[in-house]
Amino acid sequence: ARHGFALLQVTVIPEGLQRAWPPGGRRISHLSVRYDGLLRVLDAAGLEAALQEGIGPAKGFGFGLLSLGPPPQPL
Repeated sequence: ARHGFALLQVTVIPEGLQRAWPPGGRRISHLSVRYDGLLRVLDAAGLEAALQEGIGPAKGFGFGLLSLGPPPQPL
């Protein structure tokens, strides 16, 4: 809810271990997952901010990116 949406349905898809070696630093590892599902917008401004800024602590490594599409049409 703090990002302006509520999850209605979600599937977690593991995408593996991602590693980075920053210059002069030690190895950093993150487990990558993708979340597919449906959400309900609770606060349009909050969702817009989350889309622009990303979510989570690993944004600097390319994680926390959000993409949205229309809901699937009933069959």
